[in-house]
Amino acid sequence: GGRGHRPRAAPPSSGQGLSGAAVPIEIVHGWRDLPEAQRGAAAAVGAFDGVHRGHQAVIGAAREAAERLSAPLAVVTFEPHPRRWFQPEAAPFRLMTTDQMARA
Repeated sequence: GGRGHRPRAAPPSSGQGLSGAAVPIEIVHGWRDLPEAQRGAAAAVGAFDGVHRGHQAVIGAAREAAERLSAPLAVVTFEPHPRRWFQPEAAPFRLMTTDQMARA
């Protein structure tokens, strides 16, 4: 099962799009019962800790695909960081909190 993971509500937020314009952000915890409008998204998937230029390029590619397909854009990240499960002996790290990532 989902050891220790509990969905939690997040306040509405807005982030800065890759073009620099503010874009609405909706944070969804979990994939079950996803609203119809959010299904079929072009998704960038990764840890995205830091949202550096490389991460921005991955998200940008997903945005281009979403526009080409007339599909929603999704950025999928993980909480806790996957290292917690695959390398439990490694020291935990996070460059940004999930709230900071949403605003990046």
